[in-house]
This record gives sequence, C-alpha cells and structure tokens, in this order.
Amino acid sequence: MPRKAVEVVDGVPHKIGAFLDNARRRIGTMSAERRGELAELGLEWAALEGGA
Repeated sequence: MPRKAVEVVDGVPHKIGAFLDNARRRIGTMSAERRGELAELGLEWAALEGGA
C-alpha cells in the first residue's frame, strides 16, 4: 500500500498508508501486545519481524 493511501471511514479520512509504513518501521520497538494486535489484524510482518 502506498504511503499516501487514505481510507475514508464514516466520512473521516484516515492516512492508512502512513500508519502502516510507520508501524513497519517501528515494529522492533513495539510491545509484544501491540505486535500481537497488528498480527491479529492480518499483518503477517508484525508476527514475523516482531517475534510475536
């Protein structure tokens, strides 16, 4: 997903591309709980790179 991707939910724009890019870059400093939450959402890299 491109960094500039935006999803509109209930009329509110969310910068999902920036969120995902930032999360991928910060995976090493996230708590195991946060990595687990991202992995539950289907972000396979969260489980693989973060060791969750």
